[in-house]
Amino acid sequence: MTRLTLELPEPLLQRLQAEAQKHRCRVEEWVVMQLKEVAMVPEEMTMEERYDRFEKECRLYIEFGEEERQRHCPITLEELDTLGKKFAIGRPLSEIIIEERGKP
Repeated sequence: MTRLTLELPEPLLQRLQAEAQKHRCRVEEWVVMQLKEVAMVPEEMTMEERYDRFEKECRLYIEFGEEERQRHCPITLEELDTLGKKFAIGRPLSEIIIEERGKP
């Protein structure tokens, strides 16, 4: 293993020490873990893949399971397809609604 010596400003060192203490490890171990995370991003990743990884790591969005999606989806995919075909005709929405209301 290669040795690397860094000169750090005191506030940064204190912050690193606090983070290491939270994770119950030495400062050196904490810095190595953080460097590994940063350096392990393959260069061949597309920008979209990098954004996806960033979103997941930062937990900006919540991913729902299939059960959650079903519970919050007001219509089925078949119903959505039917609506798409109705709107593809090119008639005004108001006419379609009036026609649908006339049906029992």
